[in-house]
Amino acid sequence: MPPVLNLNSLGKGRVTRQREKQSRVAFGIARAIVIVFVLAWIVIGIRQWFVLSRWTQRYELYKELQKKIDEKLDYDKDEDNAGSEPS
Repeated sequence: MPPVLNLNSLGKGRVTRQREKQSRVAFGIARAIVIVFVLAWIVIGIRQWFVLSRWTQRYELYKELQKKIDEKLDYDKDEDNAGSEPS
């Protein structure tokens, strides 16, 4: 017995291929958006890391200078107190 040809199904194959092609395009766009978002997130994170590293270095330098100034002021204060004590 020969296969039966259903004329109604011929047009549906073409529509299915069009939908499949549209789906591929839509998923491709969604994938591109996700990739761009992730790359932007990584770039921003690396930039922030560099900025915070610089601030950490500046803060450490500030603390060292503050410590030196405090030591110098304490030294000057000790000298003043030593000279003003009655003998």
